[in-house]
Amino acid sequence: MIGFLKYPGTWLDHTGDDSHQIQVLLYQAESDLVLASLALMLFQQQRGERVAGLDQAEWAARSEKRMVLEKEVKAELGLRDWDYSRQDEVRNEVSVRMVEAEAAEGKLPRSYQHQLPFLHAKSFLFALDGVRKTLLSLKRIGSSAAASDIALGILAAGVPDLAGVRDSTAHADERSQGKARGKALPNVPIDGFGIHAPGGGAIVISGLHGDVFHCTVEDGRLAGVAVNEGSLGTAFQAVQALLDALPWKGDSRIVPDA
Repeated sequence: MIGFLKYPGTWLDHTGDDSHQIQVLLYQAESDLVLASLALMLFQQQRGERVAGLDQAEWAARSEKRMVLEKEVKAELGLRDWDYSRQDEVRNEVSVRMVEAEAAEGKLPRSYQHQLPFLHAKSFLFALDGVRKTLLSLKRIGSSAAASDIALGILAAGVPDLAGVRDSTAHADERSQGKARGKALPNVPIDGFGIHAPGGGAIVISGLHGDVFHCTVEDGRLAGVAVNEGSLGTAFQAVQALLDALPWKGDSRIVPDA
């Protein structure tokens, strides 16, 4: 999805000392929207290229390659083919050589491939939260406070758990210990995102259910942010509302332009 912002004018119609500060923050919000758009594109592309199982021919080729490497490693270690006394060492060295050879051909290990959707989902999450934080900064400036408040309301209504999911993702080390801000997480029943734990006790650090990235947040709930056009569209709508509520002068412009 490529979203567009319409600046009602070329410059802010405001001569106060904070005019430049507001303009810089508007560019930051625009930049984060671009990052979120790119992350969404990559996330959706990766979901369309799910890691498939090996077919019979690939499985046979890998097995043959592993056997050849095993003979090679054993020879280097001075072991005969039937000597399994150092099999852990041999197996590990074979794995290293296979992974490095495939990486040289541009093939990622399957465990890396599995993480790619999470990488792009988190990039989307942090970019969207960057928009939220910029709006909060604008709210602290008197000349843009009212306009920013409108935008924050739109974002909170459309992506209500953005801040909580972002915070838990940034503090995954603490959540993995069942804590938030040094205190134990509340024990909350969970029934959602494919998880049913009526007695609570389940902590999710990083999950994907369809296109929803989810995790356990500070109040013990399992909360999520949809990595899709709806969330991105809400962020664009929020920033557009901000722009529309500010005073401008000069010709209007669209970004990105051709």
